[in-house]
Amino acid sequence: MKKSIVLVSAGFLAVVFMLSACKSAPKPVDEPKPAETPAAETVPAEPVKQGKPIDETLTALRDRAGELSSETKKYGIDTFMPDRWNDAESARKAGLDSYGIDYDTSKSAFENAIVLFESLIQDAFNQIAAELEALIVQARADAVAAGAPEYFPDQFALADESAESARSKKNDGDLSGSYDTAQIALMRYRTLINGMKALALKDSVDRNDFAQYAPEEYDQAHAEFDKATAAFGTADAVAYEASIEMLRLAYIVNNQGFKQWSFEEKTKADEIRALCDSIKAAKASKEAYARAQSAYTKAVAYGEANTWEQAYFAYTDSVTQFASVYQEVTLKRNAADLAITAAKARQQESTGLAQQADELAPLPENAEGFSDEEYI
Repeated sequence: MKKSIVLVSAGFLAVVFMLSACKSAPKPVDEPKPAETPAAETVPAEPVKQGKPIDETLTALRDRAGELSSETKKYGIDTFMPDRWNDAESARKAGLDSYGIDYDTSKSAFENAIVLFESLIQDAFNQIAAELEALIVQARADAVAAGAPEYFPDQFALADESAESARSKKNDGDLSGSYDTAQIALMRYRTLINGMKALALKDSVDRNDFAQYAPEEYDQAHAEFDKATAAFGTADAVAYEASIEMLRLAYIVNNQGFKQWSFEEKTKADEIRALCDSIKAAKASKEAYARAQSAYTKAVAYGEANTWEQAYFAYTDSVTQFASVYQEVTLKRNAADLAITAAKARQQESTGLAQQADELAPLPENAEGFSDEEYI
């Protein structure tokens, strides 16, 4: 019994202790819960439009639009009519962007691009063809005026043939072919014009023996002439470039010759002008002297511009005019001197005759008509 009471008392004390411990312990503080991030909404991707698969028709339209685009660039139509070209090219790009994605959109865009490109090409070529025809007509007239049909009859005939072929192709609707052939015709006429100009310069060079002043350029000009002649009709671009170089070299030789002559004429002009200044011709013959000086000034300007043929003739003109001024003023001065001399001679002669008459028949001192008294 005693043992039971002890056990009960011990249990009661344990329970009391546990309760008191629980009562004195602080209550835990609840931590704030983190805000929940709402889950991102998943937007479903738009399904790729599915159309008919790429076929030969769509590929052919794509290729045709590309060919037309390249053709416009080849002939410079993209810069000739830029606004219309941009419209056509934008349509082609739309076709390319939808190619393999949306069959109908791609097909429609390519078809639109082709229509725009073909219309653009036709209008551009028609306008260019009219301008080319005018250039060909003028070039042919210039070649005729230069004497090309007589000096280069076979080459001139080839140029005429190409011009007629270009017109025929245009009438047949082959616009690009007409353009290419017209360019050849124009090139041939211009080659002949350059050739005739070079021959005229060569005639001047040979006649005046100017080759000595630029022998290397003279020989090169001959080589370019042979090159142009050989290439004409088969490699017309080569022939045309050779004719340009030939003309440039011939001009150098001729110009160098006239440069030497100009120096000689300038020396003459300086000398005769100095003579004019020595007799004050600028004052005695103002207008004529001014004209001579103007010619001299032009000659100097031509020399500074490296156009010595014009400089030579201007110096020559100034020499002639200064000489004329000098002669005119000198003659005037001589005539004046002669008049003064003659007047002095007449005065001296008159005085001498009077003295001689007085010696031969002197008047008496009181002769009538002579008196020291005033007349009443």
